[in-house]
Amino acid sequence: MFLLGVSSEKKSDTTFFAIIEKTQKKVKKQYHVLELISFSNGSMEAEEKITAFYYNKEYIITKKIFSQDKRPAKRVNAHPKIFIASLADRDRELIKKLRSKKIPVESFSLINGDIWQKKKCDIGLGDNYRVPFNDLMDCVADLLHQKRLEFNKKVIYGKKIYETLEKNNSKNAQANMFESEYKNIILATAIPLWFRENIRYSKRYAMSSGKRMSQV
Repeated sequence: MFLLGVSSEKKSDTTFFAIIEKTQKKVKKQYHVLELISFSNGSMEAEEKITAFYYNKEYIITKKIFSQDKRPAKRVNAHPKIFIASLADRDRELIKKLRSKKIPVESFSLINGDIWQKKKCDIGLGDNYRVPFNDLMDCVADLLHQKRLEFNKKVIYGKKIYETLEKNNSKNAQANMFESEYKNIILATAIPLWFRENIRYSKRYAMSSGKRMSQV
């Protein structure tokens, strides 16, 4: 399965994409950051790029879904999962436009405190989450420590992010990361990882019998 994390820097009008592949190895989830991309844009360009990514056949996985009525397995297409950091009005407008096009988006805003929150949206279009920044950093640091997260050697910024999170995983260091130039790059990477590690995600598919099946 492929994941796309998106975070925008308001001052420089720059958007960051983190393209991540999730696999299974010995029952444990593994994550490979394939690309970290940055581009200067307006919200319209970000919308076009995300839409193109969602429908790009390179990132669409074909799965077999087995029905409970013993009918033959059905093949379905699993599109990449989209995650957007909702830090400004422009981000919220982007999320709204994508959902209006029936593209599911998991929206993330940052909060103080220790408890993350979830607000449900229309079924099948993603939900809105409010998560402490330190929770996101803890997730990435834990995955690095467990050797379940790796960066493609060609990824720009990858080595810097790896070294910073590997060596500085204290709360104070994480607070400094929030103010650093790497904040948006890290958010684009961390949000999809936190979701897959903490939220039980299932997608529902319509079957020929009229019933619906769910798959995690």
